[in-house]
Amino acid sequence: MKRFLMTAVMLVVLTAVALPMFAATDTGTIDVQILIPNRVGIRINNAGPIIFDLTSATLPTSFPGYFLPTSAETEISMDLFCNATNGFNLDVTASGDFSADITANQLFFAPSTTPISADGLPAVAPWTAYSSSASVSVLAGEPRLTAWVAYDQAIEFMLEDTDPALDPIQTITLTYTITSL
Repeated sequence: MKRFLMTAVMLVVLTAVALPMFAATDTGTIDVQILIPNRVGIRINNAGPIIFDLTSATLPTSFPGYFLPTSAETEISMDLFCNATNGFNLDVTASGDFSADITANQLFFAPSTTPISADGLPAVAPWTAYSSSASVSVLAGEPRLTAWVAYDQAIEFMLEDTDPALDPIQTITLTYTITSL
């Protein structure tokens, strides 16, 4: 019995030592690359058009006079995204003028909640006029964003004493363009 027990223990030890010497293994490798291009995005969140209805507005005591939108949404609401390391620019262009007498540069934009311009005086910074003939810089050299970021923009209309009545179907389109640097 002792001999059997000794033989059994020896067999277990030899098996434990000998089996790994006869086992086969192999390895393989693969490289993994992730390509993330520069991406930019813009979402305009307004449900409807921005409207300046001056039919019941009080005329300014001196010109030019400035008015905020009368529509339910009084600012341009947008979300921006840019993952480019060097950041981005945001520009805007107006599609044309309201008429030969009422031009796109009578509309001004500024950061959200900027107070309206004072009647009788030229609009001053941060208010910036839109243009139908050139792209206008809204944001320049902004840093990379780490998520979608809300950017709301105030808008005002400058009424001049020479402005004629305007057909309400006269509209312009504002096109915002975000570009990675």
